Amino acid sequence: MSAFRGSTPEGSRAGRGIAVDSRRARLAIGLVLVMTLVSARSMLLWPPAAGPDVIDYEMRFAKLRQELPLRGIVGYVSDSSFVGDFFLTQYELAPRVVYPRATLPPSVPDPIVIGNFNSPVAVPDVLSKNRLAITRNFGSGVLLLRPEGR
Repeated sequence: MSAFRGSTPEGSRAGRGIAVDSRRARLAIGLVLVMTLVSARSMLLWPPAAGPDVIDYEMRFAKLRQELPLRGIVGYVSDSSFVGDFFLTQYELAPRVVYPRATLPPSVPDPIVIGNFNSPVAVPDVLSKNRLAITRNFGSGVLLLRPEGR
């Protein structure tokens, strides 16, 4: 008896077990291929909904990045409830840490606040609610803000 065959006696059904495992393996591979094709087909027929483009954000925030310190904490306000706008702003301003204005840590004494607006009509209302003033307008809805009175 070979050490590699375990306790199965010679002449038993060990050879048939390998064939069954082989069929199961082929079936599993076939199912994976079918699911992959179905998934790829659905992605081609139903592309994801269009959202903000990263390249657009890079261009919008290019001038602002030059004005900010290389590191630190900045606040964030927007007229958009779409959380993707906030995440793209974080991405574009990294390695700086971006907090929504309402959750800015009190340990930041004189915060720099970034405004990201889709509509110019909303700017006065958001600034009033957050007691902010415009330091610089970079166009395309990107504003550098500071707390009022500072």
